[in-house]
Amino acid sequence: MSPRKNILLVTPTHLELHGMGLSSDHSLHGLEVSVCGFGPVSTAIFLTQVLLRRRYHMVVLAGLAGAYEGMGVGVGDVCVAQSEVYADMGRCKGMNVEPIEDANCLRFELFKAWNASLSSCIQEIIAKGEAKLVDMATVCGVSCSMERAKLIAARWRVALENMEGAAAAQVCELYGIPLLEVRAVSNLAGDCDRSNWQIQSSLKVLGAFLMNFSRNWAILHE
Repeated sequence: MSPRKNILLVTPTHLELHGMGLSSDHSLHGLEVSVCGFGPVSTAIFLTQVLLRRRYHMVVLAGLAGAYEGMGVGVGDVCVAQSEVYADMGRCKGMNVEPIEDANCLRFELFKAWNASLSSCIQEIIAKGEAKLVDMATVCGVSCSMERAKLIAARWRVALENMEGAAAAQVCELYGIPLLEVRAVSNLAGDCDRSNWQIQSSLKVLGAFLMNFSRNWAILHE
């Protein structure tokens, strides 16, 4: 089976799926599309079950994210994760989370698993300004105060907050499968006033990005 026909595209929710103009029975230029569920536990369970049954050339995780203020990313931007970290796993102390002693087990370097073809494709995307290459943080509970968001950004030097990336990275690393995580920024992390969020417009941008990526990937592997 050719690489372009052996790629799994997952998104956390049906809201994100439909907002990108996709459906679970839809194949995007050969990419299989599924909903993995939101949060790290659902994502880890779903991917483990799927990857036990079938070997994929690559997993693509696409969805929304919040941007940490002052980290060079804004609402409407599309970002590719070069690393992920479980940012709120540890001991809670007020607004802060003190990481467990072996903090290295919390971080995953996605780019290390990218092959030459995928690395070249991502570099071209970044060079064209179609997306930004950033470090991302996975949390079990999204930041609902700017104080907490700033603490996470400062502790881990990350640009985006989401709820699935590190779990997907951990499972993909276990199975030796590259993970491409792509996020569109819908809001500032720490701002829980949903009237400020740009969900639909961000999903449309993300859907257009994925359409372009899948088309170029298909051409590259014909």
